[in-house]
Amino acid sequence: MRRLREHRNRDRDLGARVLRRTRRGTCSLLFVVALALGLLPSPVSADASDGSILFSRYDPDSNTFSLYATRTDGSEERRLTDASLSAWDATFSPDGSHLVFSGARQGDTAIYVMAADGTSLRKLTEGSVDLEPGWSPDGARIVFVRRDSLIDEQSAVMTMLADGSEERAVTAATHSHTDPSWSPDGTSILFTRLRSARRGWDVYVADAEGSSIRNLTAREGNDLAPEWSPTGDRIVYERHCACRRGADSSEIYAMSPDGSGKERMMFNRSGDHLPHWSPDGAWISFLRCSGTSCGIYVMKATGRDKIELGSGDQGGTPYVWAPDSSALSYSQTSERGYTLFTIDLTGAKRRIGDATGVAVSDWTQTGTYSTGAPSSQLRRRTLDHSRPCRV
Repeated sequence: MRRLREHRNRDRDLGARVLRRTRRGTCSLLFVVALALGLLPSPVSADASDGSILFSRYDPDSNTFSLYATRTDGSEERRLTDASLSAWDATFSPDGSHLVFSGARQGDTAIYVMAADGTSLRKLTEGSVDLEPGWSPDGARIVFVRRDSLIDEQSAVMTMLADGSEERAVTAATHSHTDPSWSPDGTSILFTRLRSARRGWDVYVADAEGSSIRNLTAREGNDLAPEWSPTGDRIVYERHCACRRGADSSEIYAMSPDGSGKERMMFNRSGDHLPHWSPDGAWISFLRCSGTSCGIYVMKATGRDKIELGSGDQGGTPYVWAPDSSALSYSQTSERGYTLFTIDLTGAKRRIGDATGVAVSDWTQTGTYSTGAPSSQLRRRTLDHSRPCRV
């Protein structure tokens, strides 16, 4: 019994480390506290076949996060993984038939795949701590981050075939790496690397075969959360620098895949985090945070027409775009913990049934979304256009 408790505590500590690392600039204190209290599970996706949403929910009895699915109106909720496996970072394959996720069982953290209905569970990796899995555009390979142990800060970006064979190192485990993602054409992999404690995190790109690793943002300071545009011709990311009397400030930047053409999209005294492209490439969304309170904003891909969708009630939680770019889904703090919502580009908000204890992280490109909320007047807000930090 003592050993089982030790394993469960180790799994829970891993969840806190994952959230603390992957949401570094996004009100991370709230994530860590919420997770420690058992309020905040990990990742969410949407099922393409029936318009359902996949999410993780914390089970206090087993001290694990289990994957569930529910329709977008909150009906037909079903459990996909049992209490013996803690699951997060779940994303659907490009064709929607399978999902890949990080899972921990009795202290062993690995990459798993299973059919979209929760059947045919398979463990793909062994003997290390493997995190942040992501599908290649054709669904043939999976990228992920590998650590030798939970306490090891050095890691490698790896790929493997979808059946777990033919592992290939994209980087050596000589630095800490995170945020790996495939380019839309499948030829390159984007990621962040911690160069040193003084220099901070930079955005890198490498050929998918592991050759020609290039630093795109070489400078002191932290460049985080990079994401390819749907067409692969631009990269959006989060830049931090102490440019206002020593206070940390974060801005949304964009650049070309070769690192040229860096452009500050906007500036804010509090902090802008977690930029995401809409699936059609027309919009960039981001979280604007002050302390532990965050709101969702969107702007045109050109940096114009900035719109405030939700002010301060998102609590710094992850969020995703609907596949048709008409809305976003997120979880909001409430008396019951965290509740799942959608919000469209007019600001009309809709609750997803009674689903609680959820945090959104993915929505399949082949799903559908139709808002049932009435239209509301488009809300715009004048944002700060003061001088940026130096590029």
